[in-house]
Order: sequence, then C-alpha cells, then structure tokens
Amino acid sequence: MQFNIGRFILIISILMLVSCQASIKKQLDEARNLLAEENYEAALAVLNEAIKKNKREPDAYNMRGVVFFEQGDFAQAKDDFARAVKLNDKNYKYLYNLANAKRASGDLKGALADYDIALERNPDISEVYLNRGITLFELNRDKEAVLDLNQSINLNAADKNAYYARGEVFFRMKELEKAATDLEKCVRLDERFGKGYHLLALIELAKNKGKKNTAICEHLNAALRYGFREAQTTLKTYCN
Repeated sequence: MQFNIGRFILIISILMLVSCQASIKKQLDEARNLLAEENYEAALAVLNEAIKKNKREPDAYNMRGVVFFEQGDFAQAKDDFARAVKLNDKNYKYLYNLANAKRASGDLKGALADYDIALERNPDISEVYLNRGITLFELNRDKEAVLDLNQSINLNAADKNAYYARGEVFFRMKELEKAATDLEKCVRLDERFGKGYHLLALIELAKNKGKKNTAICEHLNAALRYGFREAQTTLKTYCN
C-alpha cells in the first residue's frame, strides 16, 4: 500500500492553518471584550500573543493601535494603524483610526488626507465627517468644516458632538444665532453635557455684548454642576 506523502502533508498543513486561525479569532474576540471593559493592559497582552501567531492579521494591529491610542501613546498607535492599512487598505476603519492618531499627535494635514481616503472607502459614516470637520476647523478652514459637520448631522442627527462642533465653528465665524441653536440642540440631546453648557454661555455672552443675564449664569452653573471645571473662572467673572 502506498501513501501519498505530499497530500498527507498538505492536509496536516491545512488543519494547522485552520486551527491557528480559530485560535487567533478567539484571541481577537477576547481582546475586543477586554477593550470594551477598558482593561487595556490585559488586551495588550492578548493582542501581542495574537500578532506573534499571525503577523498578517490587520484586526490585531488595529485593536492594538486602539489600546495604544487610549493609553496616550499616539506614535505606537500610528505604527499599528499603518500596519493594518498596509495589510488591508480597503477597510475604512483602519484609515479612520490612523487619521485620528495623526490628528492626536498634531499631524493635521496627514490626518486630513487619511480621512479623505476613509470617506472614499465608505462615504456614509457620520463619525468620519465629524472628525474631518473638526480637523478642518483646527486648520482654520471654517466653511469646509461646516459642510462636513452638516453631513455628519444629516447621517446622525442624534450626535451631540456634531452640534457642539458646528456650533463652535459658527461661534468663531460670528454667526451667533446659528451657534446658539446648535448648542441648545446639543444640551437637549445630553442634559449633563457640561462642556456644551459652557460654550452656550459664551455664545450668549457674545450675543449680549458681554453683559450677564440669568440664563447665562444658569448655563455656567450647569456646566460646573456637570463636571466642566473651566466654567468656574467664567462664572466668577460674570456671575459673582
């Protein structure tokens, strides 16, 4: 009886590959759960093991990049997101995360380029328009920022952050009525959003030419009550 050694080895290789892939999937699921629990050190250990087993798994690099990002290590985050993109440049999430890491590390033009490509891959994601709009605002390209933030709101009208960001742009453009409308919507969506109340108070102060009124002081007190400590200085200046 003759054995087909080549076929036997091929079957073993396939079985080993399937087993390895199943093991990595299990590790990625575990890491995903640990990330949801904000247990970053444990997630990092699991992801390092997964990458040792398979250095060509983009999800592992992407998730490890998220860990580094949450830990404030933007350089390492950029490296891992870039590896994920190199392995799969069709996934908008990898490009979006890379853009966020570049923005966090001060590379606004680099971030903008990656947001552009992410939107080419998937033009229907509100968060990408939101963060590209914020980046445009940081680059003093206010009119373009408004267009992106409009689109973000069109795609997700329940996102307080989009109204906050657009209100901030309108505030700088001195379109105070539009700014106030956006911030009022923002704090209606989240009645505990201290940062939103503070900006709303600043907008109302500008509309009122620097003169306090009851509503302004109420906004500042709400901002402080909901944890926005920077409101303390404004409150002392205008309401004491």
